[in-house]
Amino acid sequence: MKSPTFLFIGLIFLFGCMNSPTCSDGLLNQGEEGVDCGGPCLSCTTTTTLPPLPDCGKLEGAARDMCYYSNAEKSLDVGDCEKILEGFLKADCMIGVANQRRDEHVCSQIELPLSRDECYKNIASKTNEKRLCGFINNTAHKDSCYYNIAMTLGNKSLCGYIEGDSTRLRCLAIRDKDPKVCLNLTSKARDWCLYKVVDVAPENEVCDLINSSDTAEQCYIVLAKSKADESICRRHTKKHRQECIAGVIEAKKRLEELNKQLNSSEWRIQPKY
Repeated sequence: MKSPTFLFIGLIFLFGCMNSPTCSDGLLNQGEEGVDCGGPCLSCTTTTTLPPLPDCGKLEGAARDMCYYSNAEKSLDVGDCEKILEGFLKADCMIGVANQRRDEHVCSQIELPLSRDECYKNIASKTNEKRLCGFINNTAHKDSCYYNIAMTLGNKSLCGYIEGDSTRLRCLAIRDKDPKVCLNLTSKARDWCLYKVVDVAPENEVCDLINSSDTAEQCYIVLAKSKADESICRRHTKKHRQECIAGVIEAKKRLEELNKQLNSSEWRIQPKY
């Protein structure tokens, strides 16, 4: 027979997992300075000094909805959003509140599927929590969520969660700094993959593999700026040559400014030749 002590601890753990603290649970938890304010929530000073909000119930139609929307922007109270009748405006209001509070539980209350997906994706991009991507139903949006976190954290393992070939292979190519991975794609997806790879592998050969002339020129512009090399602009760009040269001049100025700041040390920044 299990010890009552272990049973009690197990119940505490279970209920703790079922009731994750939020900024709207009416409890003083998660490092809050006051009930549902301070710490990870809206500043207690902000909430206590908030001026009286308009009585939206006296209005009608679109004016009523916009009034509740405006109130929610100030109070970050999802209850104001729930009073909005127009579906898209209501969803947009809830996305804004969830995003400001970083409260995923607000996302779960959104009825429109794509808006709910956007809500989870926005919070995931701020917190870099990959588990939030798993709540997204649309495959393209879910892939984008994992991709953005992978790029931010430099975590190649997240590329494996991506279902779509073009996004997954682009993720792997960037993380491995290997343009050859892009060659498994076709058409625009292939060119876009190579264009993104040049950011991490700034070599002429990467841009040379791009079929689209416009995309290739944009690739060479990135390369020229990275190397602070105006000759790349003159050899490989026509339509966007002036943009390329201007970008190189600006890159050189930034290098000189940084080198002046580091002049007293042994370090000196050099272009990526």
